Amino acid sequence: MDDATDNSDRVTIFRDGRKVATVDSAGVSKAELVEYMIGDGSQVLQSTYVGSTVSLPPASTAAVVLDIAAVTSAPEVVEMSIQVRAGEVVGLYGDLASGAGELADLVFGARPKPHKGTISVGGKLVKGGSTPAAKAAGIAYIPADRRQALALEQSIAWNSTLAHLGQMMGFFIRPRLENKHVEKWAERLRIRGATPLKAAGALSGGNQQKILFARWLEYPPKVLVLVEPTRGMDVGAKSDVLRIVEQAAKDGVAVLVASSEPETVLAFAQRVVVAKRGRIVAEFSGTAISKRDLLELGH
Repeated sequence: MDDATDNSDRVTIFRDGRKVATVDSAGVSKAELVEYMIGDGSQVLQSTYVGSTVSLPPASTAAVVLDIAAVTSAPEVVEMSIQVRAGEVVGLYGDLASGAGELADLVFGARPKPHKGTISVGGKLVKGGSTPAAKAAGIAYIPADRRQALALEQSIAWNSTLAHLGQMMGFFIRPRLENKHVEKWAERLRIRGATPLKAAGALSGGNQQKILFARWLEYPPKVLVLVEPTRGMDVGAKSDVLRIVEQAAKDGVAVLVASSEPETVLAFAQRVVVAKRGRIVAEFSGTAISKRDLLELGH
């Protein structure tokens, strides 16, 4: 937000895909920009997203599962530390320049090894920069762009069993087990129109996202890392994904949700961490928090 006003003569604000205002940078306050961005009083937003203020529960006292300790990965991640406990959903909020998405990538080894700091699961260090090591440690990951994780031309069966092919095959893949897997998760996750041989690309975006959950939840992970988990979905699909994540947490999975959308973080999280320019700048639990709070802290 500061970058936009400091480096321009005018600022144009879009909300829900529509232009809502163009204002002079010199004459607009951060509070006014936030007002335009979240649209207080908008019946559409109120019916689509969570309320303007959310009451977070007290901090969990369960065992720490994911421990991100003073991790640095220049230039995006200056230094960040976050702990996620068993059965807890932590929301990591930050804009596209915050380093939040890059930190999520680091946890799963999808970026080169951090320059400094450590990532541990259950007290054991995880080798940085290695997706196989992260997976072996019990970390599951769904990226912001689901197309990065899916082979859209391949079948639903192929995509949903990719993380555990060893359990699906001896010398050869066993179609019967694949089919049972698809049928079970299609019912459990409400994956509409799913049949084992249908191409994943034939499904809607929300149902494609559910395929990725089916991939990882067959053998529940210790840690589930999600980046922009409901981006581009309709309200019904968002509700389904929220239900899936809540159930994973009830089953003891430590969940980290990274998003640049404050309403997504507030809908999912029991504890909220705010990132800005590569650092953690605030943390909330056991208190009321609003979209306005997140926008003002994170921009």
